[in-house]
Amino acid sequence: MSKYKSKRKPASGLMGWSSRAPTFLLEAGEGMIGLRADIVGILLIAFCVAGVLALSGLSAGAWTAVLAALLVTWLGWGAVLFPISAGLIGLTLLARSFGWWEYINWRRVIAAEMAALFLLGLAHLVMANSVAPDQDVAISETLAGREMLVRVLTGQGGGKVGWAVLVLAKLALPKSPASVLGLLFVISSSYALGLSWKHLFDPLISLQHRMTNKESPRSGTSPVISKRARGSVSRVRKPQRLPYERRFVVEAYRDTTPPKVRKRMPLLPDLSLLSKGTSSKPSERDINRNAVIIEHTLEEFGVPATVVDFQTGPTVTQFAVQPGYTERSGPDGIARRNKVRVSQISNLSSDLALALRTSRIRIQAPVPGQSYVGVEVPNRKKSFVSLRGILESEAFYSVSSPLAIAMGRDVSGAPVVADLGSMPHLLIAGTTGSGKSVCIASVVTGLVMNNTPEDLRVVLVDPKKVELVRFNGLPHMIGRVEVELERIIGTLRWVLAEMGRRYRKFEEVPARDLGEYNRKIQRRKHSKPMPRIVVVIDELADLMMMAQDETEKTLIRLAQMARATGIHLIVATQRPSTDIVTGLIKANFPARASFAVASAVDSRVVLDTTGAETLLGEGDMLFLSPEAASPLRLQAVFVSDKDVDRVVNYWKGQSSELEASGYETSEINDSSEDQDAPWEELLARQAVIEDKDGQITQAIEIVRKHGTASASLLQRKLKVGYPRAARLMDELEEMGIVGELRQGGKTREVLIGEGDDPIGMAAKSSQRQD
Repeated sequence: MSKYKSKRKPASGLMGWSSRAPTFLLEAGEGMIGLRADIVGILLIAFCVAGVLALSGLSAGAWTAVLAALLVTWLGWGAVLFPISAGLIGLTLLARSFGWWEYINWRRVIAAEMAALFLLGLAHLVMANSVAPDQDVAISETLAGREMLVRVLTGQGGGKVGWAVLVLAKLALPKSPASVLGLLFVISSSYALGLSWKHLFDPLISLQHRMTNKESPRSGTSPVISKRARGSVSRVRKPQRLPYERRFVVEAYRDTTPPKVRKRMPLLPDLSLLSKGTSSKPSERDINRNAVIIEHTLEEFGVPATVVDFQTGPTVTQFAVQPGYTERSGPDGIARRNKVRVSQISNLSSDLALALRTSRIRIQAPVPGQSYVGVEVPNRKKSFVSLRGILESEAFYSVSSPLAIAMGRDVSGAPVVADLGSMPHLLIAGTTGSGKSVCIASVVTGLVMNNTPEDLRVVLVDPKKVELVRFNGLPHMIGRVEVELERIIGTLRWVLAEMGRRYRKFEEVPARDLGEYNRKIQRRKHSKPMPRIVVVIDELADLMMMAQDETEKTLIRLAQMARATGIHLIVATQRPSTDIVTGLIKANFPARASFAVASAVDSRVVLDTTGAETLLGEGDMLFLSPEAASPLRLQAVFVSDKDVDRVVNYWKGQSSELEASGYETSEINDSSEDQDAPWEELLARQAVIEDKDGQITQAIEIVRKHGTASASLLQRKLKVGYPRAARLMDELEEMGIVGELRQGGKTREVLIGEGDDPIGMAAKSSQRQD
């Protein structure tokens, strides 16, 4: 994350856009990475004082004498230039550290030093000419003459450095090395002074333009005729080059305070398993250039506005644009000032994107709680947000919730953390490649980093079969990652049954929610607390296409009632259309996150507003929390495959220790790969009645209740025709529930008792056979 500072005084009420603390670190491009500018400046000033005193003879000592001899021998007449230059640089660094000098152009400093080197070569050449007026003799004597070498060693001319520079110039142009040195000196000194060839030739170009474009007596002007428009007169204008106005200073990101060491449970993995992220910032030239382009483009369309500040994040830089005023004459002829409407700026998003040479920009009009419009421009280089950086931040610990999830960083680079327990469910949408699956992996990784299997269990559903299978074997998981569509429906049915079972447990205690139940159950000896369950569905569209009615009913019922039982849903889809994300589903998922989508219609389906179609992909998302009035733009957390593998392998290695420590929940079957998932029995029951009539279960209850079985009985109770009732009787006979048909029209014998479960017995029989 980059911090920043503005020259102009910011308006009161801005939400901390500009950092006003003095900088103590030089930028990486300035050649002094990691050194404090004030310490370097003090050392350079001390060297300057020592060098000047030594050369002037005011300081007598062994070290000063050695220093003076070295300066004179190597630099000759220019010996005093070196300590003076060092002192000036030191003063500039100190001034910059205390905020008196905001910017150092190191290129111009290096150009000034190069000009000094070429000046030493010219000084040595002048000394040679004073000894031998003939230039060729002087140069040859300077290079090889014994007398000249003695003069070099005694510090005359340019010293050893000047002699070396003159030797190189002689090699470059043997005839006239003075021309080479003079030309290089002019170029380097001009660059050091901020001059360019434009300053020298602009007057001549302007004079030539005025002479060739004299006014015509007929038309008044002599326009240049476009070659493409033969029949019409058009003026070909050169593209106007905008002036570079340096208003904002981007400071290097400084985070000298390491994160506080937090106490973690002994069984939890250390945060060092996760890799650290890297941060980059846009250049100062890009920031100031874009600010000028935004103002100039708006002015061209008659919308006066001023860029008053900016803040930069991992993906975009948001410019604070304050609308200006326009003057219009009223009916009475009096000019009145009118405020620029916010919609006028929002309607120019495409024109601003064209002027800024970017694919798309997003305009937040206005920024919530502020008096300006936010223009979000993509950075040239995107920074990836690491999970470790969010987990170590103060924002994460301030949530103080076991279900705290790291969402990412906003446009100012600040970490954003959400509580899944208060959401209580999350809907994620985005096209392929937008970062949706990476976000799900980071959420699951963050949850298992801060929760033991006793506190949290995870149910993973992945119809795509490739994204979540790497979590197999995690002790937090219930069963394995379900990838078959036929089994996923049964998994959701089990979650619904688990919710009902937990409500019955709450009724026994009594308790209102999971937290109160666990607090009361701890007082009992032979009872264990129930863990929270997070159900993750990576692709909702496949389920809705296969069994829309049942999937929608199950999700809606879970979303409405599962919060109190500690069951939370995270549902993702890459097709956010109205037939997938229905109105009932969306109404029960108040927390939503949208990555890049194909159109504004899809954005409205997910967020109830546009904006997601302008996202950049690769983790760029809009997050709508239940408490927020508008979506918040974030760069989502990125977790690599190596990070996931390290966390999963850590928990696999802790399996034996978990068992020895008693980290096992009796309420839910063990999650090891050797045992079946708790919904296997439910799937087996479903397989038994899969090819049977849809009312077979009701028919079983009817014959059990009445103790007799006949087709006419099923006709009356189920209100079906005789053919269907007869077919139900045949299916009951195949399942061994009723006896064979009797002669004389007698009713059939019922073979099951009051507490028997024929479907369960048939399911267990089929499992044993398998």
